[in-house]
Amino acid sequence: MLEYITGVLSPYCTRVRSQLGLQHDQPALYILDVYRPHHVENVVSLFGEHNIRLMYVPSNCTGELQPLDLSGNADFKCVLKAQFVECTLKPVHAKWVITAWESLNEKPDAILNGWKKAGIASALDVTDEAINIIVD
Repeated sequence: MLEYITGVLSPYCTRVRSQLGLQHDQPALYILDVYRPHHVENVVSLFGEHNIRLMYVPSNCTGELQPLDLSGNADFKCVLKAQFVECTLKPVHAKWVITAWESLNEKPDAILNGWKKAGIASALDVTDEAINIIVD
């Protein structure tokens, strides 16, 4: 994030201020989600040093308030999804999924161990036999 601010965002803001005939210290606005690294003190300080003000979109509101989520990202994702649908890698990907699933037959306790580690196997009366039925 620090490299992005100094290497990409700040030079971009400087260029746009110049193109628009604004003062070099004209504040810029950067809209972020509440992802934890966006709140780290050295990141927030660096934004301030480059005269970039921050606005945080509340959790679960990016689909309503984040400009790129409202337009741009959806178009990008739609084209990306269409490309995937046409992709010749799908059969290979399906083979990977099948191979991974079949590998569970070699480790029948893998699923049961997850239930045990979570401490809920006994609460749900999950037995080795039940897990073997699921895996098979």
